[in-house]
Amino acid sequence: MTIEKRLRKIIRQTEQLIRDIDWWNTHRIDAPPIDCESDRVRLSLATRALAALRARRMDECGRLVDELVQ
Repeated sequence: MTIEKRLRKIIRQTEQLIRDIDWWNTHRIDAPPIDCESDRVRLSLATRALAALRARRMDECGRLVDELVQ
């Protein structure tokens, strides 16, 4: 799988996870809310890495991917 495909998959899955958590937090008032800030950070990093990759800013993309996997 190419890095671009992997980043798109991470973005797609993380967006869905955030939507699910937001739904849960809105509709399940009988349960404690779930924190998804780390998922929002992951989404931001993956989105920025994909933009850097598409702009051929490979150093920036590499740095962001390194942050993403830590």
